[in-house]
Amino acid sequence: MSSIPHEPTQMSREVVTALVLVGSSQKQIGDILNIDEKTLAKYYRHELDNSLATALAKVGKVAFQKALDGDTKMVEFILKCRGRWAYHREEEEKKSTTDTLLEKLIDKL
Repeated sequence: MSSIPHEPTQMSREVVTALVLVGSSQKQIGDILNIDEKTLAKYYRHELDNSLATALAKVGKVAFQKALDGDTKMVEFILKCRGRWAYHREEEEKKSTTDTLLEKLIDKL
């Protein structure tokens, strides 16, 4: 690693942010910037801790706006993910199988 003191720049902060968003490890990010993990943590703590949450908030805002604008797929997606809505297809399939079996039994009587 470099023995020259590290000086963060706007560009290096953007690189760290981008690498966090794609799931790079802190070791990988440090290797790319040619700094060790302690230096990375010292100078880029904010980016390491907040980049993903900030990006997801922006995407979430777009998703909610699409839902509010009437995008029914997005409405369904948000309600399933955040509203904990779910289809109970297994129960419906079991019910229809049970109904079919009952009908067969009734027909034999």
